[in-house]
Amino acid sequence: MKKNDPRFLRRQTHLYLAYLDRHGSLAQRFCDSGTRAWVVFGERDDVGITAGERELLEATPHVSLVEISDAGHFTLNHEPSEIATLVLDAVSSTAPS
Repeated sequence: MKKNDPRFLRRQTHLYLAYLDRHGSLAQRFCDSGTRAWVVFGERDDVGITAGERELLEATPHVSLVEISDAGHFTLNHEPSEIATLVLDAVSSTAPS
């Protein structure tokens, strides 16, 4: 990162964040989809869900919130076996949506 032009990085970051914000929160979209979904995040993740999003997701029966203990933002790297188990559970799930 040090070798990159700070103006480029600033612009790139602003454009990326604007892109992410185009549709707002994903929580309502997960709830409205009617499809089984797992929202997985690390306990120490700096990127999180708001209290309102958590409340909405917890109230939706086909959405599961899964917090991985002692993991940060890169949960896949920190706890690969837990993620693998979640993926296997998701693909083998026969619960109706």
